[in-house]
Parts: sequence; C-alpha cells; structure tokens
Amino acid sequence: MNKKFAPTLITIIACIICLAFFGPIAVMSILTGEWIVIIFGLIFGICVIGVVTALIINLVRRYQEINKEDKDNDLSQY
Repeated sequence: MNKKFAPTLITIIACIICLAFFGPIAVMSILTGEWIVIIFGLIFGICVIGVVTALIINLVRRYQEINKEDKDNDLSQY
C-alpha cells in the first residue's frame, strides 16, 4: 500500500463526518429565522469550514513530509 493512502482516507472520512453531521446543523440554524440562532448558525458554519480547511492543509503538509522522507531514503544519490 502507498504511504499516502492512510492519511488521505482519514482526511476524507473526517471531512465527510464534519460536513454530514455539522453542516446541516449550521444550515438549519440559519434558516430558522431567529436572529440569535442565525448568528449561531453562521459562526458554527464558519467553524465547520475552518475545520475542513485545517484537515486539508494538514494532509498537504503530511504529503510533503512523506515526499521528504522518500527523498532522504533514496540511496541512489550515494
């Protein structure tokens, strides 16, 4: 198996869970009509987007780390 498979799978599962369970809460909060609930829904939605963005950034950093490890372990340079 590829070294990048596990981090990718974990990130995809975490993003799906975050969007599937917390996304509808934010959307329904925004659509209810009460202004305090709308503000709560907007803040909650922004947090959900922030978490998904952080997961993707972390995945990109992990890819760079894996590529660096592979480059450091390359014995053809000696």
